[in-house]
Amino acid sequence: MSLMLTGRTIDARGARSLGLVDAVAQERHVKNAVKDAVFGRLKRAQPRSPEHGAQFRSRARPACLAHAQRAEKAAPHEHYPAPYALIDLWEHHGGDKIAMLTAERVSFAKLMVTQAAQNLIRVFFLREQMKKLAGSGNAIGYVHVIGAGAMGGDIAAWCRQ
Repeated sequence: MSLMLTGRTIDARGARSLGLVDAVAQERHVKNAVKDAVFGRLKRAQPRSPEHGAQFRSRARPACLAHAQRAEKAAPHEHYPAPYALIDLWEHHGGDKIAMLTAERVSFAKLMVTQAAQNLIRVFFLREQMKKLAGSGNAIGYVHVIGAGAMGGDIAAWCRQ
């Protein structure tokens, strides 16, 4: 849940250890790994024990409430509805994969047309455009730093290099 809510990334080995992926292959072995996956020769990750679903359902509501409280501090509901939709999905369907996937499709479709989603998409494209402009050879001639505290001093030192 914390990975989904924060967008934090993990490396391939970490994903494998969490059971998020079935296999990790070095780049030079990817072609063979894809063939193994296509033809069913890939060893699947071990599923969790059957009682895991029941354990999850008994702990889902308090865990989702804790995540909702942390999310409210980091992302107000009116500006970021997606984390709350995700928490609701897990709270209502967390132990049932089929119900979860069905509800997720409906939730995703509703979220994609919200004003918040459209604004976030716009921000993403504006950032990408800024990155392209930053690499276009524009040189900085002068930097003025106001304040010589820890941050101002570090900025000035970095610019001096």
